[in-house]
Parts: sequence; structure tokens; C-alpha cells
Amino acid sequence: DLYLGDEKIPSYGGKAVIEDDGRPTYAEFAALSLFVRLGWNGMWVDSFQKKKRFSLSKEARCPESVNSLLESIASITGTATGVFDLVLWQERTILFLELKRLARDQIRDTQIRWLKAARSLGIDLNCFAILQWDLETR
Repeated sequence: DLYLGDEKIPSYGGKAVIEDDGRPTYAEFAALSLFVRLGWNGMWVDSFQKKKRFSLSKEARCPESVNSLLESIASITGTATGVFDLVLWQERTILFLELKRLARDQIRDTQIRWLKAARSLGIDLNCFAILQWDLETR
């Protein structure tokens, strides 16, 4: 486990711990928090632990339409891997965001296959984004 101040957060396979609103977290939760503040619903699709998360302690609940879409994409690719990190929805709009840490992370083949499968179901390319981030040194 790692600490930021007095707060403990699991080391989680060596993920970078960042600060969001004074609390330790991961980049995925910080980005999710930003979109939630902007009125979106969403979740981190945690491929490492194979969970849909709203926070470290809370699993996400999403509409059946979102689950069904994710299952349809997985049936095309033949695997549940490759899904973008964040799945966000607001009314009838869905967004998929992949977070990549600057100079340490890159798009994987499974993510390209997942994107192509999603596009084959008619999801507009404008519904996908890659967010590049890095730690700020002070």
C-alpha cells in the first residue's frame, strides 16, 4: 500500500498515485470525478481487477443499455479486454475515454480491435477520446 499524507491507497500493480481534491487516487478516478462534476454518469472499467468501478470502494452501476453495448462489443472481439478506461453516459450520449500517461503508456492492439468493433456497431468516432496525462512535479 502507498500513502499520500495520512491516507492509504493500494499499490495496485504499481499504478501512479495522484492527488484529486486533496485525496490520493488514480488518474482514472480523477478523470471520472471531473466528468461527474460536469454532469456525466460513468465508470472506470478496471481490466486489471475485472470490475466496473465508481471508486476504489464502490462498484459502478450502469444502465442495461450500457452493459448490453459492452457485451456486444466483447462478442465481436471475442474478449472483454481492450475496452477504454472510462465509459461515460449522459441521456442518450455515450463516451469512451482511454487514459495514457505521457511517455509511459501506449495504445494496445486489443484497444484498436475494441474500437473497430465498437465502430462496426455504429458508434460515432466522436464518442472516443484519448486523454494523455502526466505527473506534475513541484
